[in-house]
Amino acid sequence: MLNNLALALKDAERFEEASTLLGRSLSLDPKNVKTLTYLALVRLEQKLIPDAEAAAQSALALASDDPEALNATGLVRFEQQDSDAALALRRRAVALKPGVADAQNNIGNLLKEAGDLTAAGKAYEIDPREFPITSISQIPESSSKAMRICRQWKA
Repeated sequence: MLNNLALALKDAERFEEASTLLGRSLSLDPKNVKTLTYLALVRLEQKLIPDAEAAAQSALALASDDPEALNATGLVRFEQQDSDAALALRRRAVALKPGVADAQNNIGNLLKEAGDLTAAGKAYEIDPREFPITSISQIPESSSKAMRICRQWKA
């Protein structure tokens, strides 16, 4: 429950509060992979790259095949300007759990930045069986900030 609230605070760009809640959650369960992964994401938003790396590495040490932890670690590697490692981590996340939209999108971002627009376009494609929403209006108001932005495009 603390993790969900922390994610909501992160989406609201209230990073200090999110970080505090995740710290409380870790004090209750220091081996919680999701909490460590979310902490890595919050620390990235705060531009605290060494802290983000530590949290992401802790998550991977506990669950080396967790797609969300792999994707978060990929984001850290990208911020450290290690695009090859970032891409490899994200591809591994997608291979483990096809349809991981965040990791798939991040692969597209890396490929686009590298100038491979054809490969980036393929990476951005979403299999509708993995993402059954057929209309932006089906995305709940409570969804992430990115999804709320998408809802604004529905006109």
